[in-house]
Amino acid sequence: MNRAISDETCELHQCIDAAMMRLTRIWDDIGITGDQRVARKGVVLLHLRNLLDEMVNEEGLLKSRLVGNIEKFTVDLSQLAKELGVPPYKPSETLTMLQLEKDIRSKVEGLSKEKAERMKQLKQMTTVDEVLCAKLAVAPHYVPSGAVPSVQQLAELEEHIRGLEAEQVRRQKHFLGMQEKILKMLEDLELSPNTSFERNVVCDLETVSLTNENLKAAKCYHDELESLLAENHGLVSDLWDKVKSLWERLQLSQEHCFKFEDQHSGFSHRTILALKEELARCERLKLQNIEQIIKATRKELIVWWDKCFVLSDVRAAFRPFYEETMTEDLLILHEAEIESLKDYYRQNRDMLEKVAKRQQLWEELLDLEHRASNPDRFLNRGCNLLKEEKARKKLAVELPKVEQEVLMYIRNWEQSTGRRFLICDLPFEDYIKRQRDDFQAEKENERLQRHQQKAKQMEEEIMYGSKPVTPGAKRFAGHTPTKTPNKYRKVDTPSKGLTTQKSRANFFSPACLPTKAKEKVLSKAVSSPSIDRLGEQNRAPSCQTLSSNPVSVGTTVVAPSLGMASSDPDLSSMSLFSVGAYDDFASGLNKASKPNIRSTLAPKVAYF
Repeated sequence: MNRAISDETCELHQCIDAAMMRLTRIWDDIGITGDQRVARKGVVLLHLRNLLDEMVNEEGLLKSRLVGNIEKFTVDLSQLAKELGVPPYKPSETLTMLQLEKDIRSKVEGLSKEKAERMKQLKQMTTVDEVLCAKLAVAPHYVPSGAVPSVQQLAELEEHIRGLEAEQVRRQKHFLGMQEKILKMLEDLELSPNTSFERNVVCDLETVSLTNENLKAAKCYHDELESLLAENHGLVSDLWDKVKSLWERLQLSQEHCFKFEDQHSGFSHRTILALKEELARCERLKLQNIEQIIKATRKELIVWWDKCFVLSDVRAAFRPFYEETMTEDLLILHEAEIESLKDYYRQNRDMLEKVAKRQQLWEELLDLEHRASNPDRFLNRGCNLLKEEKARKKLAVELPKVEQEVLMYIRNWEQSTGRRFLICDLPFEDYIKRQRDDFQAEKENERLQRHQQKAKQMEEEIMYGSKPVTPGAKRFAGHTPTKTPNKYRKVDTPSKGLTTQKSRANFFSPACLPTKAKEKVLSKAVSSPSIDRLGEQNRAPSCQTLSSNPVSVGTTVVAPSLGMASSDPDLSSMSLFSVGAYDDFASGLNKASKPNIRSTLAPKVAYF
């Protein structure tokens, strides 16, 4: 550094020497010598000394200014750091005075800008906070006045504002909900607000501050209306029950009832007055028609007995039900009994409704079973069978579930009351078991009846022949019968015993056959598996029994299977077993001997 200074000094000397030499030459040229030259050299030296002094003074002032700025910025930087809550700034020691001043100045400018931004945010948020606090009537968030807020304080204030906004939205929603309900209740009750606050509540939200006091007042007004509405609702329901019960007992016209209901709906004071007047009118009519009212009341009592599953001995114990003298006191006893049953039903509604639902499901199951035994259901269209199957599957799942729920309700009721719940004088488990047993017994009885009917039909077919399925008028209308007789016989001459008209055939049952053929056919029928399944009591009669019952009516011999008759007087004492030998019958089957018989009318088919 010293060498650099010496170099600069040498350069300065050279510059001064060069300038003095040029001045000397100029003075020489001019002719300035002696004292004048000395004086001029003194002036040059004075100017140089003054110039250097000025330069030194200026640089000294710059240095002093830098030192002052550094001191001032250092103080400001410390103050800002303290106000903003940031750690103090420590500059690098290697910086020159000019660099230090610049560095400290930039830091002060940054902190000052941050301070201004925080104060601006504080002012804005404080304004919003004050407005919200005034609406909600809550204390504003505390921020020290005259101080720069810290980042944490600003965040807390912002969070407080968000909380106030959310609270304002919640209170507005709550207030609007109450306002809507209040308007609906006022409309139902046909009332209008009385005080200014009540009018503000139902008219305009902007005029009502959402303070806790106002919300509590609005809630009290709402609860008051709600209590009044509930009271009116209960009163109106009771009045309607009494009025409708009297209408039903008095058997008033439906037109009057419908008109009165349309004109007096709702729960207002006007509706209550109208119902009380109608009830008083019906009470007067009730006293005038006491006998009719008591009979209707007894019918209603039976309905409630059934709904509450009252036991038969309890019903019999109510002696007023059997009184024949119709008085007002008797009516009061009946009405009191109905009211007690209604109270019991209301207290145990869930259990009784479940029991009734189980009864309904059981009846639906019985209906499905009865429809399943009807063969005509296969002729129905519209997917009825599929619908029945779906309903049956649904009942198979739902019925046990409902029964378990009923059992749970009954157990709880029995534990709470210490009494037993009986249906038809039986516990519920025994009651449903008896229902199932009765149903199985009914099915078994129906099955036995079908078997007996089938056995009886088989016995009649063995004795008298099978009945044709096709109606008689269309049986031989040019087509082969659906169920044709197995054998036929045409008698050509009167000496054969029976005569028939041309192109007609007679169909005889096995009882009309000769003895050998009859025994053969009957032995096959008796040994049939379908008959053996019916048991000994349903078997067909023996051949001796059949042969001992000839069919003879006056002078007419009747073929039991189709009612074919002969009016020959010579056959008046002839039984069906005296028609000839089997050889005569077989000869009639020869094609050569029956030229007039059509194959379509009497085909050659075996009986069984």
